[in-house]
Amino acid sequence: IDSSGRVLTTVRPAWKWSTGDAHGSHTGGTAHNPLQWNDRIVDTDGAGGNLIKSGTNHTLVVPVTGLYWVAYGGIKGSSSSVVGRMHMSRTSGSGDSVFPQCRGEENSPYAEMFVAFVVNAVAGDEWQLQTSNDGMWMGGSASTANGFNDPFWTGYFIG
Repeated sequence: IDSSGRVLTTVRPAWKWSTGDAHGSHTGGTAHNPLQWNDRIVDTDGAGGNLIKSGTNHTLVVPVTGLYWVAYGGIKGSSSSVVGRMHMSRTSGSGDSVFPQCRGEENSPYAEMFVAFVVNAVAGDEWQLQTSNDGMWMGGSASTANGFNDPFWTGYFIG
């Protein structure tokens, strides 16, 4: 800790994922449980590994107990009569298990949905994201093409 009270670390757990080229396995505007994260732009457990559970491309395993800043969102599906929803769930572990939900209203096709919050997590907690009802629009194809409209999930360890 420096004289200003800042904690200095070389690397801290952080992630920034989008569905990227996984969008082909998701039909836009429908529910998905869980979302798949094939475009992992940032993915570090802070110790030289990543945050994806071995053998999957959709479950994040919390590496360090503490407080995390988390955000996720995207664009609601095209329906003008069905709500779009996206939320995080803890599938195992003992940290916080109630998280905010993104919601796009029935009469707002392609509405932008976003949520950000701080959460207490315990090392080993497993998190997933899912969509329901009209879900999220899968507007891109891959990180090298136009995947900028795909659902995303990002966060980092605060301390």
